[in-house]
Amino acid sequence: MRRLTQLAVLGSALIIGMTMATASAQATAAGPETRTVAADPFPPVDWLGGDDWDFHPRPGYRVLELTTRDSFNGRWRERSVTLWCNPARPGHPYRWAACNEVSGVGGNPGFLTPQPAACPRIYAPVNARAQGTWNGRTIRFQQTFGNRCLLNAATGAVFRF
Repeated sequence: MRRLTQLAVLGSALIIGMTMATASAQATAAGPETRTVAADPFPPVDWLGGDDWDFHPRPGYRVLELTTRDSFNGRWRERSVTLWCNPARPGHPYRWAACNEVSGVGGNPGFLTPQPAACPRIYAPVNARAQGTWNGRTIRFQQTFGNRCLLNAATGAVFRF
């Protein structure tokens, strides 16, 4: 019985170590659009709700500017990418999957059905924002998730960049 307990503890430690190493590797492999800003325990309220979006709604256009902001090593890190579904343009690494998922809910990521996932119970908040135009309608979405795993489970490929 003691040997089984030791193996369980060792296995848990290996999984946690691998998860931390993967998160560290993903953080260092971030693209050129990654910005690190000074540590702030409470991000300004205006960063998610500003009216600086200059893309006016056009019939037939399906374009979303996606932004995530998370805390990493005591600093806030912000990443953004534009999801162009119509007209189709590159930019999002999983554009086809993300466009397919968002098209099913009328362009609003807030209506996506969360998928089951085994996420760690580590609180590393991630703010997600989507704003743009979807078939002539203005889309604005913002939500804070407990960690990036919960964000990916709730939004699928949309915020996976």
